[in-house]
Amino acid sequence: MNGTLLQRLNGVVRAAPALLIAFFVLGAFALMVVDPSWDSLSYSTWQVGWEQGRIARNLVRGLGYESPFLALPGDNFLCSPPGDEDAGIVNPALQEERPGSQPTAWVTPPYVLLWVGAFLLFGVYTPASAAAFTVGQIALMAVALVLAWRLVQRLRGARTALLALALLVFYPSTWWFAVEDTHGEALFLVFLIGTLFTLERLLAGARGPWLVLHALGVALAVLTEPVTLFFYLWLEAWVAFRVLPERTGDKRQGLRLLAASALASALVIGPWLVRNLVVLGAPIPFKSNLPMEIYYGNNEDSAWNLHLAHVRRFPAWNEEERLRLLAVGEPAYGKRCLLQAAIFLHEHPLTVVRLTLQRISYVWSYNPFRTTTWRPALTLLFHLALGFWAAALLLLGRRRDWFDHACCAFLALFPVIYYVTHFMIYRYRYPLEAVLLLGTAAAWGRLAGWTAAPKNGPAADITTAT
Repeated sequence: MNGTLLQRLNGVVRAAPALLIAFFVLGAFALMVVDPSWDSLSYSTWQVGWEQGRIARNLVRGLGYESPFLALPGDNFLCSPPGDEDAGIVNPALQEERPGSQPTAWVTPPYVLLWVGAFLLFGVYTPASAAAFTVGQIALMAVALVLAWRLVQRLRGARTALLALALLVFYPSTWWFAVEDTHGEALFLVFLIGTLFTLERLLAGARGPWLVLHALGVALAVLTEPVTLFFYLWLEAWVAFRVLPERTGDKRQGLRLLAASALASALVIGPWLVRNLVVLGAPIPFKSNLPMEIYYGNNEDSAWNLHLAHVRRFPAWNEEERLRLLAVGEPAYGKRCLLQAAIFLHEHPLTVVRLTLQRISYVWSYNPFRTTTWRPALTLLFHLALGFWAAALLLLGRRRDWFDHACCAFLALFPVIYYVTHFMIYRYRYPLEAVLLLGTAAAWGRLAGWTAAPKNGPAADITTAT
């Protein structure tokens, strides 16, 4: 009798991950139909895809990788329906549709290419292309969930992996960034969790092309979200000089990891840097908008209202700034913004310190300028996960392993750039939330004594767990 019950429980545990992922995918498709994100097409050509969608539009129309702030016939820059506060530019002055007139590096290519694919298949700014992009987002998020489950299964066993997967699936932001948000965060989540998964395979000594896959994943993750540069610099150096030598006793393993990551970065990121140097005439390694965002958050208006300062200067909200940017080009406009931010820092150093502290608090709590009905409740969920994770790390003490350290470093290093720029938008924080949930499940699973997976085999099931 007991044996039969345990077999049934094992069957449930084995089937539960597939059921959870199926529940997420089917539920996301249902939400996509009930609450379509492409309804903004009735009033805006900006909101569907934002900067990424605009550049993709320019590529598909044969203009090249051109500024997202070009206004062509039929365009407007509304972020919300007309009449709303800070809706955007309703009737922007139109620019000439001329290839190569406004080259941009405002954002890096990976998210843009997602929109290019949708536009090529289903037309530029059509409901079908917006729906196709959402379907792609759901698929990418499902891939990220599978990778997360397998990663924790390898590290901590089946029960802990199921806990991690359940936390991700039932966390509200996972649904939002699959169905509602059109920036493409699910793609980055695939790269992020993929690099941790391949790293686990490397550290476990598994056979296969894991070194190459890890190096490519790191390069693609950094190109997709350059703010992860600090984290990956730390991760690759830490693993190469400490973790791998301790595990293998061979320092050459670490050097091979660094060489592979450097080569992959040169192959993946290098062409983008060269393109920017040639086309824009400036050494822009990733994105050209960093100087602008520093200025948006550090100026005379931001001293008393960070959100209003951003609205008054962002080119999709301010027609004067948009035309100024297009008149001089991104490199010159960026230098101007950086100079103005530096002057403000020189004249008001204490104000900049206060604004920086405000931005830090917004990342870890909520932005008072972007508080919706559910934001306090969602922030409470975030704080609960943060508290459980911190408590688990304290209880683990010296028993923390490489994954615990990697999660801690990601939470410490990923948001650094947002502390000095304009203000926190919640999509910036979702990677933190995803890693936090995985780290929380992994730490508590270890504290509970749930059996970890063998290094190169499947995770132990419930009958062999201690």
